[in-house]
Amino acid sequence: MRSVAPAVLLALACSAWSSSAQAACPSLYELKVVLLVNEERAAEDVPPLEIDDRLSAAAQGHANDMAKKNFVSHTGSNGSAWDARIRKKGYPNAAMGENVAGGQPTPEAVVAAWMASSGHRANILNPSFGHIGVGYAWRSKTTYRHHWSQSFGGAATLVSQCGAAGPEVARARCQSAQLAALGKLCTTELKCHAKRAKKPAHPNATAKLATCIAKAEDKFARAWDKAAEQAAAGLALCARDQSAAGAAADFEGEIDTLVGPVVLDEDASDKADSKLRSSLLGEAGKLCGGALSAEGKHAAGGDPAARDTARDKARARFDVKADKAHQRALDRGVSYGGPTPDALGDGSETLADDAVADTSP
Repeated sequence: MRSVAPAVLLALACSAWSSSAQAACPSLYELKVVLLVNEERAAEDVPPLEIDDRLSAAAQGHANDMAKKNFVSHTGSNGSAWDARIRKKGYPNAAMGENVAGGQPTPEAVVAAWMASSGHRANILNPSFGHIGVGYAWRSKTTYRHHWSQSFGGAATLVSQCGAAGPEVARARCQSAQLAALGKLCTTELKCHAKRAKKPAHPNATAKLATCIAKAEDKFARAWDKAAEQAAAGLALCARDQSAAGAAADFEGEIDTLVGPVVLDEDASDKADSKLRSSLLGEAGKLCGGALSAEGKHAAGGDPAARDTARDKARARFDVKADKAHQRALDRGVSYGGPTPDALGDGSETLADDAVADTSP
């Protein structure tokens, strides 16, 4: 073994010539490793590798073993040899190889480490290999925490149950899920701002707003990450391949731009003023969420006419509610200088339109 860096390790690369077990489809990290490997092969005019379920099972099983038993080696904790593990999953005797590593936190880092090592690089670029399986396992209380395994093979027949619908379908489904997640985030966060606007003088108003937004972010992150993992299982990356934290931060910046003019110069002593601003923000959230929900259903293969009808209904509802709240406040003498209901509605729909553009395949 050769140490690459503290808590980062590569085992010597292994390769040889030489009742099937299926693996789960790849996770996002595992798929990214495959795509990066194929980029390296393309740069050397070597054909790309395809994911084989038998190799995936072997690689994932070994990554899990290394994480559970806290080691990085080609020899399993039970003494198993790398080639025996691959054959045990049903892969036929053919050109085979294995790369393992520990400590690299990202697909980019582990592929770079393998490419910097002659033996591992040889496996990645071997033209005799046509198939690949990648395993990744994380465990906090281990030396390396991140455990990686690659299994390579050169058999003629590919065995895979993943990605049958095609990458275009997987990306469309991801867009649908991402839009749905953004829609819920928009509705919930604007509701958080509406609650604060209703009682702006409350001593804990700022803290409550932060807590409310944090909860919305947590739910959003789970939905966003799930969409990415489901796309990876379909052998595709989402068109918007961005972390949940990054996507939330970008979207929240747009939400803050919408909120700012509504709460500018608010009169915390005037309940009618506060109620107006709160009502406008709450209705804006419902409009934004409704528009994104309609777009999400359309992205999944829905009828464009149904999308348009749903968006029109959401806007019509907003117009009625927002105009009523605005007129009621004016009748009570509220001096509101923020955006008109019509302008706020346009801004809410622009949020949705931007999200569609950002997530489009």
